Amino acid sequence: MTPTELLEHLWRHGVGVDDRARLAAAAAAGEVEASVAIGVELFAAWLAADDGGSGVIDPAGLAEPPARAMACALALRIASRRRDVASLDGAMAAIDVELGRLDAADPRTSTARAAVDLALAEAALLGGDPAAARRCLGRVAASGPPAFRIAALHRQVSLLAAVADLPTAVTRARQAVRLAEQLERPAQAVRSQILLGLVSYLMDDGDAMREALRPLVDGPDGATARVLMVGFDPPERVLPVVSEALLVASQRRDPLGYAIGVLVAGRACARAGRLATALATVIPAGSQLRDVAPELVVAIEGEVDAWRRSWGDAAFQMAEREARAALERR
Repeated sequence: MTPTELLEHLWRHGVGVDDRARLAAAAAAGEVEASVAIGVELFAAWLAADDGGSGVIDPAGLAEPPARAMACALALRIASRRRDVASLDGAMAAIDVELGRLDAADPRTSTARAAVDLALAEAALLGGDPAAARRCLGRVAASGPPAFRIAALHRQVSLLAAVADLPTAVTRARQAVRLAEQLERPAQAVRSQILLGLVSYLMDDGDAMREALRPLVDGPDGATARVLMVGFDPPERVLPVVSEALLVASQRRDPLGYAIGVLVAGRACARAGRLATALATVIPAGSQLRDVAPELVVAIEGEVDAWRRSWGDAAFQMAEREARAALERR
C-alpha cells in the first residue's frame, strides 16, 4: 500500500493499532507529496496519542477542512491531558470553526467528525462529565468509521462497567469483537476479547471469561489474559501473576493491561479481608492512567465506590486512612 493509498484508507476507516506498521512504512517511504506526508503524520500522531504521545499538528498547515478538524481534535486531546485551560479553550473554539467548514458530501467528513467526538469524550471524562462522554461515544459507535467505531465501543465498555451496567457492557464488547474480526483488525479484536473477558470477570461469570480469554493465553497478550484467568484465586496465587502482567504492561505502555492487573490484585486482597491493601493497590492507578485512559480511571473509581457500599462507611474510611498512610511511606 503506497502512502497515498494508505491515507485514503485511513480517511475511510479511521486509525487504530492495526495500522501502526503501515504508518511506520509510509513514514519511511522517502519522497512523497507534501499533502500526503502531512496527512499520514496526522493519523500517526492521533494513534500515538492513544499511547500517551503528545505531538500536535498545526491545523494552519493543512489545506483541507477535514484534516484541520482532526488536527484541532488532536490538539484538544493533548490540551485536556495537560490540564492546559488556555489551549483547551482555543482547541474547542477552533473545532467549532472547522466543523462549520466541513462538507457533508466529502467522504472524509464522517472520520473528522468522529475524531472530534472521540476528543470531546476524552475531554468530558477528564472534566468529570461521563454523561457527555457517553453521548459523544454513542455517536461514534453508531456511525463512525470502522476503526473509530471499535475504539468508541471499547471506551463504552469501560464506562458501562463503572456504572455496573455489565449486561450492556458485554453486548458492546461482543459487538467490538465481531466488528474487529469482520474487518480483519486482529489487534483491535484481541483488545475486544480482553474487554469481554474483563466484563465477564466483573460479572463473576468464570465460564464466559475463560471462553473469551483462553485463545489469548499463549499470545502476545497472554500476561493480561492470565491475570484474569486466575482472578478468582487467593491473593498468593494472583499476586505473582499480576506482577508479571504489570511489568509487561509497563514495557508495552498498555493502560488496559495495567488497569486489569491493578483491579484483579485489589479484588483478590479485598476478598481476603485485606481492605487497606486493596485500596493501596488501586488508588495510585488514577494518577497513572488519568492522562492516557480516563475511561479506565472511571471504571476503577466505580469499583472503589462499590467497595465503599459493600464494606460500609466506617470500615472503608479506616481502610482508606491505612492505605494512604502506607502509600506515603513508599
